Amino acid sequence: ASAAAGTPTEVAALATALSRAGFTADQTAKSLRGIVLGAEATDIAFADMGGIVGTILKTFGKDASQTGAVVDSLVKSANSANQTVTDVGEAMSYAASQASALGVSVDDTLALIALLADAGVKGSRAGTTIATGFNRMQIAAGGGDSEMRELIRGSAKMIGAMDQLGATVLDTEGKLLPLDQVLIAIKRQMEGLSNTDKAIFTKALFGEEAGRGFLAVLQRTEPEINKMIKGVNNAGGVAEKTREKM
Repeated sequence: ASAAAGTPTEVAALATALSRAGFTADQTAKSLRGIVLGAEATDIAFADMGGIVGTILKTFGKDASQTGAVVDSLVKSANSANQTVTDVGEAMSYAASQASALGVSVDDTLALIALLADAGVKGSRAGTTIATGFNRMQIAAGGGDSEMRELIRGSAKMIGAMDQLGATVLDTEGKLLPLDQVLIAIKRQMEGLSNTDKAIFTKALFGEEAGRGFLAVLQRTEPEINKMIKGVNNAGGVAEKTREKM
C-alpha cells in the first residue's frame, strides 16, 4: 500500500518535466517516488508536482535525494492552512530565490507561506510579500553601515524602523536568523505599540503590501507561530499519511 502508483504516461510526463528542469537521469530516478507520492496525496498532476519540487530543490541547492523531505514539508504547508499545493508552489516561485539568498531554509519559507495563507494571503501575493519583506529586512538590518545606503531609495524609513526595533535579525554573515527567532523578536518589540503604530511600523519596514501580510502574521500568538514553524520542520511521513487517508 505504501508504493506510489501512477500510470506509465503520467510517470513519463513527470520524467520529462524533471529533465527539462535540468535533472540528470540519476536525479530523476531519486526524485520520482517522492514526487508521485506527493502528487497522489494532494491530487495534482505528477508533472505539476515535479515542477514545484524541482524548482525548490534547484533554488535552495538541495540534492535530489532530499525530494521526499521537501514533498512532506510542501504537503504539510498546504494542509496546515487553507491553501492548495499549487498555491504553495506559486508562492515559492516568487519567494524561493530571495529566501535562499538570505539563508532561510525551505521549511521556514514553507511555514511562512502557511502563516500568510492562514491570514488570506496566498499564491503570488504571498510569494511577493516574502520576497519583498526579506529583501527590505536585509537592507534595513545591514543598511545603517552600508556605503550604498544613500543609493537605496526610501531606505531611511526602513533603516529607521529597524533601528527603532532594536531586534537582531541577521547573523554575523548577514544571513537571516531562524524564522521563529526573527518573527518573535519583531513581535515582542512591537508589543507596546497601538494597532495604528504597528501598521505604520510594518509599512515602514516591509513596504505597504508586504507590511500588511507580515502584520497579519505578527498578530498571531507566539505559540501559534511556533506551532506552524515546528510542524513544517517536522513533517516527515506526512505525504504518505495524507495519501493513505485519500
